[in-house]
Amino acid sequence: MFKPFTFSSFEAKKLFENSKTLLRIPGLKLITERKSKTEAPQETEQTISTEPAGKLLIVIPGRVGNSVRRNLIRRRIKSIYYELKLSTFPRKMAIFLYKEAKDLSYDDFLSFFSKIRIPDISSGTK
Repeated sequence: MFKPFTFSSFEAKKLFENSKTLLRIPGLKLITERKSKTEAPQETEQTISTEPAGKLLIVIPGRVGNSVRRNLIRRRIKSIYYELKLSTFPRKMAIFLYKEAKDLSYDDFLSFFSKIRIPDISSGTK
């Protein structure tokens, strides 16, 4: 079963070692793994439809707020992840939240994640 928010320590370490910043606003930073040079040029539609490629690691330190506030933020991010179908993004991502993130609304998170461009696999465009 595919778990989009579960990372092994090996996966997390690999993501942090080989990453680049995709988006950044005050309070939020989204990183993604770099494309490896040995990565296959294009996957087939069958592979993509059977198991999504994208995973999201959510990192929220305690200074963002109490556990109730942090869990609210985590639920909002997961909701947007499913709403925008970010599991079709071809790489793993991690989002870091900072103290300023505690004042962000659902709409702020939605506009942040809406900036992610997901390549259209079926037409072959990026």
